[in-house]
Amino acid sequence: NTKSAVENRGKIMNKKRIFAIIGIVILAGLYVVALICAIIDNPIASDVLKASFLLTIALPVLLYVYTLMIKNAKNRRENRETGIIDESLLEETDENDSEEVYDPENKNND
Repeated sequence: NTKSAVENRGKIMNKKRIFAIIGIVILAGLYVVALICAIIDNPIASDVLKASFLLTIALPVLLYVYTLMIKNAKNRRENRETGIIDESLLEETDENDSEEVYDPENKNND
């Protein structure tokens, strides 16, 4: 079981590295395009630079959220296969919130 846990962790780390590399390539490409547009005095150079700055913040956040979603989906699938119940999905019931059913046989119905 420990071996499979280590293998799973390694697969997750590889996916994170792949996403990180993809993010770096996209951001570097945007900055290169912005630089080229500025050198050739293209009118869209400032827009491309603004997009680069925006994606510098947004892309890592989106990739991080995507990896969390993949990890969460994988955990849910494994839990379904093994029969483990995710307790966070269960509704908490409070004794005061429970509905009372009228029982005509019971004389204590108030």
